[in-house]
Amino acid sequence: MAGPRAAVEAALQSMRAALPAGPVEALRNAAVRLSGLLSSGGSEAANAAMDSGCLELLVDAAHAHLGNAELQRWLLSVLGNVAERCGDAAAAAAVRAGAVA
Repeated sequence: MAGPRAAVEAALQSMRAALPAGPVEALRNAAVRLSGLLSSGGSEAANAAMDSGCLELLVDAAHAHLGNAELQRWLLSVLGNVAERCGDAAAAAAVRAGAVA
């Protein structure tokens, strides 16, 4: 069975495949899956997400679908999980990615 890193990378790949104009449902499903993985996978999953460019991808998805409140909620859930587990590194990456000013 694949570990958290492989599962996180698979979810992020699904998100990448759905951007920029892919179906919102695909992005939402990937964000829901990623949120669950980060909740259950702890620091290993969060570090895998950070290493895989998760924050930049979240910002791109959020900007591409500003009008979809449900997708925004799931993207923020993922961002919150990463920030909680990666602390200052996640905050600095979020600023660089444009998620916060």
